[in-house]
Amino acid sequence: MRIDDWITLGGVVAAMVTSGWALVYNRAGVQIGKANAATAAAAEKAAAEAAAVAQIERNREHVALRPPPPPEIEGYLEGESSHRALFGDFSVPRDYRVVARAWNGISHTPIALEQVVRANQIRRFCIEPWPEGRQRPQTREIEFEFWPPTETDGVEMWGCPCGRLHPDEQGHWRWRIPVSYIDVLDTIA
Repeated sequence: MRIDDWITLGGVVAAMVTSGWALVYNRAGVQIGKANAATAAAAEKAAAEAAAVAQIERNREHVALRPPPPPEIEGYLEGESSHRALFGDFSVPRDYRVVARAWNGISHTPIALEQVVRANQIRRFCIEPWPEGRQRPQTREIEFEFWPPTETDGVEMWGCPCGRLHPDEQGHWRWRIPVSYIDVLDTIA
């Protein structure tokens, strides 16, 4: 064999070795690519499951932060004959912003409340005026709307992690509580 045959043979062997390595590397790359795709799919599935669990936890926390509603608001009269009014009271376990409305079945009237009700303090409020001659309250239910306090409220701030945005006219949590009133004369019989 001449020298140029050896060179050609060496080139052919080198090309075959390089092709073999390329084939092995390519197969390994395909397998690695498949493994990477499977890993990526598993990671996406795990992330979706974690997001679902996190949303469930946020919803649980939202429910836990809701002020527990009383079964009813017991109305009681105060004042003197022509200046009487029906009052009620309630309390909440933490500080909340609140608005309330008295419902008579078809329409509502705003109830004057302080913007923030304090934790564990009984909040007394006027449900409706009680003119002479009235026997029963006109208010059937009171609707309360609650929000977490803001930094301008002068109380400890806290927030609901649920992520739900509520415009100012819609509360983050709502109660609709019936008003009960027992006339003392009804109990004497």
